[in-house]
Amino acid sequence: MFRQGLARLFSDDPRFLPCLAAGDGIEALERIHACRPDVAILDLGMPALNGIEVTSRVAALKLPTRCIILALRSELLSPQRAFRAGASGCLLKESAFEDLVELALRAASGETGLGNLGQPQEPRRGLRSSGLSRREMEVLRLVARGFTSKRIADALFISPYTVDSHRQRIMQKLEISNGPGLVKYALENGLD
Repeated sequence: MFRQGLARLFSDDPRFLPCLAAGDGIEALERIHACRPDVAILDLGMPALNGIEVTSRVAALKLPTRCIILALRSELLSPQRAFRAGASGCLLKESAFEDLVELALRAASGETGLGNLGQPQEPRRGLRSSGLSRREMEVLRLVARGFTSKRIADALFISPYTVDSHRQRIMQKLEISNGPGLVKYALENGLD
């Protein structure tokens, strides 16, 4: 239903000429290869090949198609992983259609952008003046999402030891003594 609804919305928009919808990643890759669309919108959770695997193969084949990956909030897609595979954008499925249209138009013109998945929200005033580095903010954001040190390390392409070191510095800077306090602080400051 989601795929059909999305295809219908794009068909109704005169700025787009959709190619075809696909039921799984293998079919999506075949259709991208055959139609060579400017933009392909891929579901992270597609069967056979997921959105990142299709994106990676599109890049390896040097096809001109720009890929946008859609994910559920619960799938916790790492935007870095998606961009490393060659994605032009990432977006949450619960986003407004207009957000997807804007991202698709930007991708078609050669731009890249996170959309609303992993894009840093404007931190609240207290957090901006906390003295945290950009990397420490990224670690804190993932801590708030419930990531373990290993998952944070994988998402940011750093070692778990480095993650633990960042956690310690964050707790020192924020004068927080334990992990639950760190999560609470992050959530209270809009980093979920």
